[in-house]
Amino acid sequence: MQLAEDLQWAVENEVVIKIIKDGSVFLVHAYRGRISAQYAVDLDDSTSLAGALWAAIHSLKDGTEYHRLHGFTPGLDIDPSEIGM
Repeated sequence: MQLAEDLQWAVENEVVIKIIKDGSVFLVHAYRGRISAQYAVDLDDSTSLAGALWAAIHSLKDGTEYHRLHGFTPGLDIDPSEIGM
């Protein structure tokens, strides 16, 4: 994992990251404008939090790139300024 680079991208792109609990499951929830992602944390795995954080950031990066290349998904009504365009 290149977590330091991913965290830097998150800082530069004003990503908000929250740790939330849904029932008995902890989740990493990340969002940037209306693009969001969340991944579960396995409390029995000491690397799971970093993995969930990495996956959430990469989902946001991929979603941002998709919208940059292909436009916006019908029904989402995303303001281009929200994703850095």
